[in-house]
Amino acid sequence: MRKTVHIFLIVQFIIFFQNTIFFLKPFDISIDTPVGSTLSTLITVSSLLVSIIFCLSNRAFAIALFQRMRIIGGITLLCGLSLIWSVLPANGSIKLVNLVLQLFQVTGILIACVSYRLNLYEIIKKATFIAVALNVAYYFVDRGGALSKTLGEDGRYECLAPQPNSLGQLAILTYIIWLPWSVRALRPIHLAALALSVFCISLSDSSTGLLVIALASLLKLTYLFRKQTSLLILATLAVLMGGVYISGNSLFKSVGRDSSLTGRTFIWEYAVHEQQRAGKEIAGFGLGGFWDPSKSISHTEDFLEGFMQAHNGYLDIYLQLGWLGLLLCAAMLIATILLIRKYWLIDTYNNLCILLIAILVNNITESSLVVPKHPFWLVFILLYTVLASRFPIFASQSLYIRPRVRMYQPFVHPQA
Repeated sequence: MRKTVHIFLIVQFIIFFQNTIFFLKPFDISIDTPVGSTLSTLITVSSLLVSIIFCLSNRAFAIALFQRMRIIGGITLLCGLSLIWSVLPANGSIKLVNLVLQLFQVTGILIACVSYRLNLYEIIKKATFIAVALNVAYYFVDRGGALSKTLGEDGRYECLAPQPNSLGQLAILTYIIWLPWSVRALRPIHLAALALSVFCISLSDSSTGLLVIALASLLKLTYLFRKQTSLLILATLAVLMGGVYISGNSLFKSVGRDSSLTGRTFIWEYAVHEQQRAGKEIAGFGLGGFWDPSKSISHTEDFLEGFMQAHNGYLDIYLQLGWLGLLLCAAMLIATILLIRKYWLIDTYNNLCILLIAILVNNITESSLVVPKHPFWLVFILLYTVLASRFPIFASQSLYIRPRVRMYQPFVHPQA
């Protein structure tokens, strides 16, 4: 049974990181077709049912974990309330259900790892490695056949992912998760995983991905060679920001983009203007409201046609939840930064801290936080809960939580 659960969790993470289209694309089955939609629904429902069963098997543990998710739960609750003043936009209720279900899925995963003494970090590493390896293999196999299968509409490669940006996000996850804890811990498998992830980012032509893994590499280097890195991290970020400001257009052109970040700044300016014009600064348009053509004015502009996000996660929170959402988001970011500061100097947790930083930085140009079914949002919930509850992500030990016991008591630090 332990091995079965281990394999199930690896497959589940691959689905999270790749979307269910991962299983359908090699057979030319679109997720929009009845067959594809049915298969996707069955996979999602079965995964959810297993997670709920694990939650019910240890209700005290599940409740304790949910308590550690209270800030994330607060944002989810505000999303639900926002549907009231937005008069239920067409896609808002579905998004809310998916946001709630992801909390159960994360909790079920953590309970499964504890119940069967599984190493969660190794499971995530295996899942990311398998996912990028399959994408690279599919790319080379497809080169001998119909190349259009691996190409997105804009000519960038998407391989088994739903779109090129998704492939880039998977590569970012793989790259950071497989960074070695120390120079002595470096093995050939680490180099292979890093090479595969960089290759996938080059296929997706994601400039954001390149910048994020460059930042992650700098953070890791400063950690490996200077453990007291608080000042060095700030200096590194200052140098990067200064370089962007000084180099201007030449920096963006060097990665194939322009100073408007491929039109993103135009979207940001227009979205903020419409938010203010509609008088929705306090509570926003509601979950999914601004991008819903039946509820929003955003579809009146030609250059916004087909867009479902602002390509800035913080701006999307402002558009949907207003200043109330931004305040909760700020509380979540502050709590995350405090957790990063607490665990930064611990070898086994440093990569998790770097991944959290990468998700927060990536959210500036790609909407990922508080986005249902987005791999970065699920990973963020998972890592936040792990760090906030001192979850033994590397320890293979069975834990039992008695009812009405404070969360930190049964958890033992890996290095204690």
